[in-house]
Amino acid sequence: MHIRPATPDDAPRIAHVQVEGWRTTYRGIVADEFLDRMSVEEAAARWLDALGQAKTFIWVAQADDGPVVAFAAGGPERSGRGDYPGELYAIYILLEWRGGGIGAKLVRRSARRLFESGTRAMLVWVLADNPSRRFYEALGGRLIGQQPLAIGEQELIEVAYGWTDLEALAGTCDE
Repeated sequence: MHIRPATPDDAPRIAHVQVEGWRTTYRGIVADEFLDRMSVEEAAARWLDALGQAKTFIWVAQADDGPVVAFAAGGPERSGRGDYPGELYAIYILLEWRGGGIGAKLVRRSARRLFESGTRAMLVWVLADNPSRRFYEALGGRLIGQQPLAIGEQELIEVAYGWTDLEALAGTCDE
């Protein structure tokens, strides 16, 4: 498995992982109609735009000589919460690749990137009903808040996990 910075050519692959990640993770939480309407092409356009943002980073995990199977994106925290100036915006892994440590490597690589840019704390927002949210707890994330989130016609709750020592989290990142 190789983790590297994403390039514009990766936008369709990132979009595929995101759409499949939503469909396999959020089925039964998010309305089927919303999940079924998700478009890889539309998501690819958004990721291509994100790849052009100077303060945003996107990592991809690629199987040896194979496809992109996971990604993580992050940058400055977007809601103005000053005590956690960094944010992990998204992390998705194709279902068949989950449980092998890729997610932890992507989080640690993201923490290192933020730490090296002078950021000392970060948060991530995750749907409260997402069974994978315990992943963040296993990495030392502490529950720090919650807020409502509209997805389609639904009103859901998302919770935030935070880390106040990115050096410690990133220190276990393998290059």
